[in-house]
Amino acid sequence: MNPIEIREMQYVLIVGKTKSFSQAAKRCFISQPALSKIIKKVENNLNIEIFDRGTAPLKITPEGENIIEYFSKIINLETSLERYCTSVLEQKKTDLIVGTLHW
Repeated sequence: MNPIEIREMQYVLIVGKTKSFSQAAKRCFISQPALSKIIKKVENNLNIEIFDRGTAPLKITPEGENIIEYFSKIINLETSLERYCTSVLEQKKTDLIVGTLHW
């Protein structure tokens, strides 16, 4: 299995939420064919069909439900890590006050 990018996980989550490749593509600001290609790449990488494309509206497969749950957890962890690192960085920032004597 090859690594899956956070962005790709986010795309899967948006398709799962909207249950539409075209609506998800609009939200992601990419073309529908490009989004479909990314989702297919993720599915091939995992050897799991996440979405049943033969239905309208789009349905999530039972395996896809689990993948979406894992991707949600990963995105939440990534967001938490980002917040933590930002807070640590902000705690390290201090104002430097320079005083001088006038002669």
